Amino acid sequence: MGRELRYSPPHLPGTQGNMAEGPLQSCRVTPEEKMNIPTLGTNPFSNIEQLVQQYMTLERQPIARLQVQIGQLNAKISLYSELSDQLSSLQSKVEDLLEEDFFLQNTATSSDTSKLTATAGTDASAGTYEITITDLATAHRVASEQKSSDWTYTVGAGETHSFTISYGSTTLTIELEGGDTGQNYTLSDIRDAINAEAEEQGCGVYASVVDNTLIIEGKLGASNAMSFEDVTGTVLESLDVIDAS
Repeated sequence: MGRELRYSPPHLPGTQGNMAEGPLQSCRVTPEEKMNIPTLGTNPFSNIEQLVQQYMTLERQPIARLQVQIGQLNAKISLYSELSDQLSSLQSKVEDLLEEDFFLQNTATSSDTSKLTATAGTDASAGTYEITITDLATAHRVASEQKSSDWTYTVGAGETHSFTISYGSTTLTIELEGGDTGQNYTLSDIRDAINAEAEEQGCGVYASVVDNTLIIEGKLGASNAMSFEDVTGTVLESLDVIDAS
């Protein structure tokens, strides 16, 4: 709504009336003038905040476009990487196909793989072959005398008792230490000492305890037959693994 402004001049001596008639009798804001007056609402700062938000939104648009482009480029990089891996795998398979012996490979099968396995070279002749097995290779196995459940072997204080297990060109030396006060070794202790040394040497000797009996087992084949010797002390003799001399 327009506002009406009225002006009442002061009463001057010698004049009559209040000069109601004159150029300042009435002052109104025209519609054209109202168009030029900015409207800020009841809170003039609300429009400013809105303008700032709009400006910031416009400023962020290039960044948003760049982020979209970065996402698209990352997707392409991932796709190219996957494609490269697949091409490398394909190249490896093609190289295998180009190998001269690839199509010349032969296979051999056994009717009982628990007793016989076989492989065939590239120059093997096709056919069925019969193989008769008269004896199976076995591992050399030695068992001690059965002992009581509370049996122990005593190594005195400051002493070291040792024995050897040999097969082929391999020799294991197992030592039992008495320490400062002496030590009593059970069958399980002796078993653990043998297995620890065998594992350290990487050889095929394995010890176990079954029904209070120490069992020592070697590798397959007659060439791997084991021999035993007490070096110091009488560990093997007390177990009846070797005879008393």
